[in-house]
Amino acid sequence: THIFITYDEAKKMLDEGFNASIIQLDYDVKKVAELTTYRVTTAYRNGKIFFDKSVYYGNTDYEIEYEADSIEQGKKDFAQFLKENNIPYIPSISKSKRAYKYKDQK
Repeated sequence: THIFITYDEAKKMLDEGFNASIIQLDYDVKKVAELTTYRVTTAYRNGKIFFDKSVYYGNTDYEIEYEADSIEQGKKDFAQFLKENNIPYIPSISKSKRAYKYKDQK
């Protein structure tokens, strides 16, 4: 869902929290952690590859994601990319969980 809001509205929602009924979901949203992700994307074979740098509470980590229309072909393409670049596959924990884990260690 996309809604258009001003910078001031977004800042207020992030600072104070909000009820998600504005996007037809009835639950409260509040900030529990903070992170910044820098992302670069480019086409690769049959999909798009994303290179992320995430910064949160003094930690910096990097992640590569791949999106394709076909799960099977996407897995093959991504495995080939990792092999060609000598990068080991390591399953990741979501960015939000990583940031939340470190929020009390700031």
